[in-house]
Amino acid sequence: VDAGRDWVKRLEDAKLKEAWDGAMARETRLSKELQEAKDAARNRETQLLQRLNFTGLREADLQRTMNSVRQHEADLERMLNLALLRAADLQRTLNSTRQREMKL
Repeated sequence: VDAGRDWVKRLEDAKLKEAWDGAMARETRLSKELQEAKDAARNRETQLLQRLNFTGLREADLQRTMNSVRQHEADLERMLNLALLRAADLQRTLNSTRQREMKL
């Protein structure tokens, strides 16, 4: 019976670790994507401002483009926040599992 519990515990721990590692990898990837999006937005904004100075782009067109870039950045931030919430859920689950183990 103890061997069976140990096996189940190891299986649960392995699944939780795999889920945790996946969540952390996703968080890292989303953080990197967010930073890249922010950098790209800044670069794009600079490019658009330069084009505005040199080609007389209409201000409304520039504003729509910058809003689109900012919307993409906000979408990436929401995805990152979801990944962080998932990581926190996994951490709580892991902590709960460990507490149950300690009671056994």
